[in-house]
Amino acid sequence: MNDSDHRFEFSVILSVYQVKDYLQEALTSLERQTIGFERIQLILVDDGSTDGSALLCDEYQRKYPDQVTVIHKENGGLSSARNAGLPHAKGRYVSFFDPDDILDADAFQKVSAFFHTHEEETDICCIPIYMFGDQEGSHHLNNKFNKGSRVIDLTRDENADCFLLSSASSFYKREVIQNETFETRLVSGEDALMNLSLLIRKPFIGVVADTGYHYRKYASSLLNTAQSKRDWYFTYPQLLTIPVLDAAEKEYGHIPRFIQNAIMYDFVARITQAEIDERILSTQEVRQYHQMVIDVACRMNDAVILAQERLDPIYQAYLLSRKHPDTFLETFEDLLNGMPFWLNSFKTEDNRILIDGRRYVPENAEEMKQYQVAINGATYQELHPTGRCTYSFVAGLPVIKMASYAAEIPLDILNKKEVNKIVFYRSSDEASYSEQAVRTDIYAPISDKLDKSYCFYDDILFQPIRNGFSVRFVGKHHGLLYLQKELAFDLQLLKQKSKQSLKAVASRFAYYLLRVFVPGNIWLIADQPDSADDKGELFFRYLVTHKKQIKCHPVFLLKKNSPDYERIRKIGKVVPYMSWQHKLLHLLGRHVISSCSAREISSPFLSRSLYYGDLLQKNTIIYLSHNVTARDLSGELNRYYKNYRLLVATNHEEYESILQGNYAYEEGQVVLCGSPDFDLECCERLYQAILDSEGND
Repeated sequence: MNDSDHRFEFSVILSVYQVKDYLQEALTSLERQTIGFERIQLILVDDGSTDGSALLCDEYQRKYPDQVTVIHKENGGLSSARNAGLPHAKGRYVSFFDPDDILDADAFQKVSAFFHTHEEETDICCIPIYMFGDQEGSHHLNNKFNKGSRVIDLTRDENADCFLLSSASSFYKREVIQNETFETRLVSGEDALMNLSLLIRKPFIGVVADTGYHYRKYASSLLNTAQSKRDWYFTYPQLLTIPVLDAAEKEYGHIPRFIQNAIMYDFVARITQAEIDERILSTQEVRQYHQMVIDVACRMNDAVILAQERLDPIYQAYLLSRKHPDTFLETFEDLLNGMPFWLNSFKTEDNRILIDGRRYVPENAEEMKQYQVAINGATYQELHPTGRCTYSFVAGLPVIKMASYAAEIPLDILNKKEVNKIVFYRSSDEASYSEQAVRTDIYAPISDKLDKSYCFYDDILFQPIRNGFSVRFVGKHHGLLYLQKELAFDLQLLKQKSKQSLKAVASRFAYYLLRVFVPGNIWLIADQPDSADDKGELFFRYLVTHKKQIKCHPVFLLKKNSPDYERIRKIGKVVPYMSWQHKLLHLLGRHVISSCSAREISSPFLSRSLYYGDLLQKNTIIYLSHNVTARDLSGELNRYYKNYRLLVATNHEEYESILQGNYAYEEGQVVLCGSPDFDLECCERLYQAILDSEGND
C-alpha cells in the first residue's frame, strides 16, 4: 500500500471522559511529535464529560479543523467511545492513546519507521510503558523490549512471556483493526481481549524499544475498583478468559504458552484475592467463583504455573495440588512443612525481647511445637504456638493455614559485651533440630533481603543474620554508631542502583533532616483516598477543635482531585494522598488513623517498605472498622497483612468477632469506641484509647 493511499500516517482515537486536568498535557505531547503533527489525525470522542473536557475538545477542533474530529456522545464507557471513533479513522496506523498519558516526542516517527521496515511481518506494534504520577517505574511487561527493537514470534517458547495486553501503548494497521470492535460489556480487560484475539490469528508483534509511553499511575488501584464490581468476577472471565482459551485451543489444537502466560498474568490477582464482600457475591457465588478460577488455572501447563514470578510458591503448590489431587496433595503438605518461618516482628518490652512469627501448616496438623530459638549456639526454648491462626486466601476462600508462634527472651541472659546471635531451628525428628530458613515480613523492622538494615530499640541494636537476627547492647550514647549504621545501609541501597532504592536514600536523609524541625506529634487521618465524610473526618474535626488541649498536629490525607479536598482544607491541614508530603509525614508522624483499609495506609511505600522498616516502627496504625461482623474480613484485615496497632470496633458483637476470628489480634489491640455514628463521646474514647496504647508502647 502506497503512502499516497493515506492522508494521515496515524489516526489517534482518544476516549475523553472527565480528564480536564490532564487532557491538555496529553494533546501537547501529540502536537510535539517529531513526525509532524500534520501527519496525525486526531479523533476526540467525548464520552459524556461534564468537567469541561468537552470544551477543550471543541477548542482543538477549531484550532486544527482539517485534522481534528470531535464526537460528542452519552457516556458509554471506554470501549463504546473507541468503537465510535474507529469508523472515522483515515490514517495508515491507528492508536488508542489515553487522554491522561504522555508520549515521547519521537514515538510516532519511530513506530512509523519500524512498520515500514517490517510491513509484512506484523500487524501490531508496541512501545515500552513507563509509569509516572503517584507511582513511578518501568512496567512489569517491559521485558519484551530488553533485546531491542524487533519482530517477535510468540509461538516460540523463549518468547512466551512477551505477550501484549495494552491497546494504549499499541499501534495497529488500520486495515486490521477497522472491522474490529472493543467489547462494551467489559468494564476492564477490553484491551487484552482485543490484542489476544488478534494475536491468536497472527502471533507476531513488533516492539520498538527506544521510545516510550508514559502511563499516569494513580494512588487508588484500578484493580481494587474493579474488584468492587460484580462484573469483574463472572462477566470478565466469561467474556475474555474462557473465550480466549477456547479460541486458542481451537486454532492451534492446544493452548499456546504465550496465551497461558497472558491469562495467568491477570489471574494472579484472582488467585491471591482475599475475602469478597458479601454485598458483591453471596457465599454460594464465592464458591462458584473460586471453582471457576481453579478450573482456569488447571488448564495451564504445570511449567507455566511454576514460572509465575508474581505468584508465591505456596499458591503455585496449592494450584498443582488441585490440578493433580491424587499425586500432589501429599507433596503439597510436605511443602507446607518445609516453608520458611516468617518473622513478623520483635521488640523490647519489660526487659524482654518479644518475638512474633508464623508459618504455613497443613490444615489438620496436630503437632505444631516444631521450632526452637538458639542464642549464641545454645538452645534456649521452643517457640510456642499462640493458638491464633490466619489463612491465605485463594480466589476468595480461606484455604492455606498459617499458625502464629511467639517467644520471649529475657535480656538478662544475653551477653552485654558481645554480639548475640538469635537463630531459629526446626525439629527434623524427635531428637534433633536443623537450622530453619527465616524470612522477614514486609512490616518487620529489619529485612532478610538487606543485610545492612538495622533497628534500634532503646540502647539495643538489631540486625539481620542468616536465619535470624543479632542483638547488641550499645549503651545510651550511641549517636556515632547510629550514623555508621545509617551510612552503611544507605550505601547498600545506593549500590542497588534502582530508582526506588535511590529514592529511599533521599527519603531517609530528608527524614533525619526534617525530624529536627517538624513537630513530632503529627496525627495523619484519612477516610477513602478520594473522599472524606466518614469516621476519619469526624475524628479529624474533633482533633482540630481540641488540638490545643491535645497538643497534636492533625493532618488529613485526601487525593487532590477529590470533591472534598477544598472543603476539608477549610477545616484544617490537608496533604495530597500518596504525595511526597504524605510519605514523609508518614515517617515523621506519631499516628495514622483511617476508616480505609487500603495497604498504602499501613505504608505508602507498599512493596518498598523494606527500605524503611526501622522508621515504620515509630508510628501507630489505627483502623476504624466498618461492622466487620457482616462478613469475615480476616484475610484483608489480619494483623500480619495490615500491621494495625489498634483496631477500633463499633459494638460488642464486632469486638468479639475480631478477637475470636482469624484476625490474630489480642485484647489490648482491639478497642471498643461506641456506635457507628461515631459521635463526640466516641471520639473522646478513641483519643483515650490511643493515649493508652502509647503507654503500652
